[in-house]
Amino acid sequence: SLLSMREGPGGNRDADAEGRVESSLRTLVTSLVRLRGDVRGDGPARSAVEYAASAVADGTGVDLFLSLVDLSGDGDGAEEEGGDGAMTAPAPAPGGVRDDLAWLLPVLRRSTPAGPLRRRARLSSFHGRVLPLARRCDAASASPGRTAAESSVQRSRVLELWSLFPSYCAEPSDVRDGLEPAARVVVKAMGDHGRYPGLVPIICGGLRTLAAGIAERREHAPSDASEGDYEALSAVTTKVLPSLFKLVESLNDRSAPSASKAPDGAMEVEEPSGKDGKGDKGAGGQQGAQLVEAVTECIGELARVCPPDFLRGLFRKVVQRLLRATADASAADGGRDAAASVRMCSLLGLGQALVSSGTLDGESVSLLYRSVRSLVRTDEHCPRVQKRAYRCLAALCDRHPDFIASGGRIDEMADLMAGTAATSQVSARHVRLRCMTAVVSGLDCDAEPGHAGVIPRIMGEVLLCLKDSNAKTREAAYQLLLAMADARGDMTEYVK
Repeated sequence: SLLSMREGPGGNRDADAEGRVESSLRTLVTSLVRLRGDVRGDGPARSAVEYAASAVADGTGVDLFLSLVDLSGDGDGAEEEGGDGAMTAPAPAPGGVRDDLAWLLPVLRRSTPAGPLRRRARLSSFHGRVLPLARRCDAASASPGRTAAESSVQRSRVLELWSLFPSYCAEPSDVRDGLEPAARVVVKAMGDHGRYPGLVPIICGGLRTLAAGIAERREHAPSDASEGDYEALSAVTTKVLPSLFKLVESLNDRSAPSASKAPDGAMEVEEPSGKDGKGDKGAGGQQGAQLVEAVTECIGELARVCPPDFLRGLFRKVVQRLLRATADASAADGGRDAAASVRMCSLLGLGQALVSSGTLDGESVSLLYRSVRSLVRTDEHCPRVQKRAYRCLAALCDRHPDFIASGGRIDEMADLMAGTAATSQVSARHVRLRCMTAVVSGLDCDAEPGHAGVIPRIMGEVLLCLKDSNAKTREAAYQLLLAMADARGDMTEYVK
């Protein structure tokens, strides 16, 4: 019925119909809020009300829903009934969000707007409606009159409010006007990762959603609007990407003390799952790795829409700093300087993100290849550095196979992989096997007789990796074994 109210003759929407729909929706949402307050205890009745509110949020979208109910209690949203039956605004919440409306935050976070009444979100609405609530909750959490439990509740509401950001990034209607102010705020918010580490993956997820959606609409539904959104985002990336690069370094610097405690011969564990070796990182180390991964993935997505000249200059700075950090690490403590190693890992992670974006030109790819090649050859640095270097090399193989296959680099890579078995770190086995698979897939044993000699040189390492304790390493070794059989062509000779 609401849809029919919204549509005029012939199915066209008009302003009067829009107003009637919003009025009806406001009444519906207000009734659900009252009904939820009347239900005592957790039970089927309360779940039914929350399910109904979730259905409304799915049908309208977060932006329209929040325009119908005032979470702070100091506006014209949800109202209470006075003794004479008149509707009066409730008292302002002591924090940022009224306690009796806080249940709406997880409902909105889980919503997936797809209904016919959905209104495209506006980034300016997030900036003007949601962020003030988050700031008030943050201020309330620091109030000296609150207990530790009450402060914790306010901090959790900050994260719940920010968790709505990805919803506002899904096809916003005001990219050209609302993106730049919102970008300044979100970058500043991620800098507060010490108090709110949960903000980093939330904001990075929203930016990735925004960048992927704008690029997809420009490609599949070209129009003046989609081109304007793309240009606006491209301009903003020149301000956001440098800040994200600094954030990666800051997050890695925080993990420097824990990195320096690891013995030189220890197995390096870099994956959050802790399954890349026998060691294990603490909860803080796992969280730091997850935050860095979230930021680097965001960098890779934003790099796809960044102006090429700016990206090229940014990438060269990364490589120059990587070379300086490598020189510093080699000059100090036999390459095991913890601070220099952390900088190298940070810069290698940034290089990997940019390579994975697929936007680097041939000159930049060649520059990174030459820089990484020297780190793969040696084991004088800490195990994390070599593993990151192998990751960059694997990204080059995956995203730029033409580069690896040209200029005699297959032969060069084959010699590199076969000649570095003795200096390869245990923690780098899985990624190293991926690089070896890319090399073997590029061999042409029929046209180049020398290529057939590569397989016996690496066979021993592959057979050992088939018995590795890490499941990912065993699977990578098996895939490499299959690639070797395909490259050899003659199974009889291959088995011999």
